Amino acid sequence: MAAGRPTLFIGSAECEPAQIIFKSGAGIIVPPRDEKAVSKAINKLVNDAELRVEMGKRTREYYEQHFGHDRSVSPHNPGRRSNRLTPAPHEVQKILVSFANF
Repeated sequence: MAAGRPTLFIGSAECEPAQIIFKSGAGIIVPPRDEKAVSKAINKLVNDAELRVEMGKRTREYYEQHFGHDRSVSPHNPGRRSNRLTPAPHEVQKILVSFANF
């Protein structure tokens, strides 16, 4: 999310990462094992530059509001500027696909 890129999430719409993507408007959610939906979502992102830019902006805004630098720096890092813990769901890193080269 910090990169400000649109996200294609493949998984249950009921899980926490999907809810974050939906709430933030940061990307597209498709159900697992639905190849046609994945293909359609990829084509939508590839062919709509305005949509990619808008989703990227929403992604970055959500990151800054909810995670930001102060919340994402490890508590074991001596340069840490805050005692708040990172609220990011652990699943996000495993299952998000970021379109970094658009």
